[in-house]
Formats: sequence, structure tokens, C-alpha cells
Amino acid sequence: MKNIVHIIDNLTLGGAETLLFSTIKKMSCFEHHIILLDPKIHIKDINNYAKIYCLNHTGWHSLISSCRKLQKLVATINPVIVHSHLFLSSFITRLALGKKYKIFYSIHTIYSAAIFKKWYLVLLEKYVYKKEHTLIAVSNYALHDYKQTITQCTNGNVLYNFIDNSFFLPATSSDKQKNQSLKKWVAVGSLKAVKNYETMISLFQRYYEASDEKEGIVLDIYGQGHLQNVLQDQINQASLPVRLMGKVDSIHEVLDKYDAYFSTSLYEGYGIAPMEAMSRGLPIFLSNIPVYNEVYSGYAFFLDVNKKESNSLLEAIEKHQAMSDDQKKTLAQKSKEYSIKVANGDQYIQRLMEIYDIKQ
Repeated sequence: MKNIVHIIDNLTLGGAETLLFSTIKKMSCFEHHIILLDPKIHIKDINNYAKIYCLNHTGWHSLISSCRKLQKLVATINPVIVHSHLFLSSFITRLALGKKYKIFYSIHTIYSAAIFKKWYLVLLEKYVYKKEHTLIAVSNYALHDYKQTITQCTNGNVLYNFIDNSFFLPATSSDKQKNQSLKKWVAVGSLKAVKNYETMISLFQRYYEASDEKEGIVLDIYGQGHLQNVLQDQINQASLPVRLMGKVDSIHEVLDKYDAYFSTSLYEGYGIAPMEAMSRGLPIFLSNIPVYNEVYSGYAFFLDVNKKESNSLLEAIEKHQAMSDDQKKTLAQKSKEYSIKVANGDQYIQRLMEIYDIKQ
């Protein structure tokens, strides 16, 4: 079997890491080798699908050592493809390997907002950029942002993320129940600043306080992160029916319990969670950011999240409630069909093989 080397910071439960694992599972005709910068592994069963190596990278002071280890490992594996993910892993990969291998590197976020606020990282990226390397962006906006910030590269590709087939299974709750009520709200994502949960809770508070029928209204947030205590304090002070649910498996089954999906992210590279919600027929209420407009226009109710005192959630809910039941059902059905069309795993692998210019 042909060898493919994947290089990533670690294997925690982030979007890039989950996507990599899902991709590997669908490419069983290759021998997969994952090289980590640090040894954190939170993904179960990954050893059943790939051989794992670690550079034990500990910071910029270990850059030369990490590059040498990577060179030796890759030379031993002798891959047909080297594919790196996330900024640091991609930087080290291109610095260490140069033009010697067929290198692909994926960007999963908006670099100007997340990475390139530090001017020296822009210089480092420009230094390792080679036209022989192939860029894969998770959205058109992410690619546009990279071109604006780094270079007008001609070797960039856009490949939307995909969702697991489990999301396309029949719903466990009736669609009729979802369409009739917007009381049970759900949000999914790590508890970090970019997700803008403080604004989400403030918008939800305005909706809750304005509601004539408060019984049964709830917002459940699934995810973990360093802002948990801050958010819990905000919830407690306002006495809101908002629950921090932590991490959960089988999120597709959890989504079926809710009436609507909610995201107030300040920026996203793609934003896979709304697609997962759409696949279950939920209406999605999203911040009005470029990537969400690119991916979800025509399906989402967009919100102004620049002000915590905004009434945009109330206004979006009014738009949804003004729809007839038939219109709501049609939106749910079209949302499901769109998610199957855009986030299909088999199509993703086919397109990835085309970018790799290699046959399975």
C-alpha cells in the first residue's frame, strides 16, 4: 500500500483533528502515518487506522530539533503524499521538507483573525511559502483571506468539510415537533472567546425576558473550554435557563431533542456544527459573518452579534414564526438535502483524491 503522512499539532477533539480522523477512516487503501508535534491524543481508536509518531515539539526553541526528526521520519516512511494541518504543523513541515515531497497543507480558520495578528508569523509564512506546495482551504473566504494576507497563490483549492454519515440517519424526534416550537435551543462548540458565548447568552436573555411563555425555554451549550466558569457566572447572575452540558458523544442524537441551533461566532474557517444541525432539520440562527454567509445563505437566519443589547435574535425568531408550517417543513427538508449535497463524505474523498492527483 502507498504511504500518506499526515502532520498535525496533536489529536485532541478539535475540528481539524476530527476531520483528519474521519478522512483517514474513509481512505483504507492507503497506509496512514500521523506525525504529531505533541503527544496529546483524545481520539479513541485512532491507532486502529494509523501509525502514530511524535516529535515532542516543546516550542520555538525546539524548532531545529523538530525539523530534523521530521526529516528522518518522513524519509523512512517514504510517502507519496505529505499533508499537514494547522499553522504550526504546516510551517514546520514546509520548513523541514522544502520541495522534496508532494506537500499539501490545509488551513482551517481565518488566518488574519486567528494567526496573523502577530506580524512575525506573517513573515514566517511568507518565508516557507512555495508555489510547488498545494494549499487546501476549508472555504472560499478562508482562501481569499490567505491570498489577501500572504500571497495571490495560484495553487489554492477549496474543499468544504464533511459530516459523519450518522447525521443522515432518520431523526429520533418528529420534524413536526421541531417546526412547531422554538423553545429548546442548542449550541455546539468549544468554550472559547471566538465562539462569542457571552453575546449569545445576552441575546438569549433578551429573547427569554421578552417571551410571554417562559416555561420550557432552554439553551443547552455543548462543549468544553477555559471560559466555563465565566459563562456560568453570567448565567447565574441573570438566572437564565442556560445549561453548560460539557462534551457529548453521538451529537446527532442529541440534536434531535432541540428546536433550533444557535451560533454567534466572531469568525469561522467553515463552521461544521451548523451543517450538522441542518442535517437533522433544525432551523439555524447564525452570526452574520462572511463564512456563514458563504456556506449557509438561503438556509440560515442571520444575526447581528456586534452588540450584546441587539434585538437581532428576537427579529430573526419573528421571521421564522411568521412562516407557515408548510414553509417551515420545506425549509427543514431543503436544509437536509443541502447538507447531503455539500457535506457528503464520499464526495469529499473523491475531491481530495483529485487534488492529490492520485488514485485510491
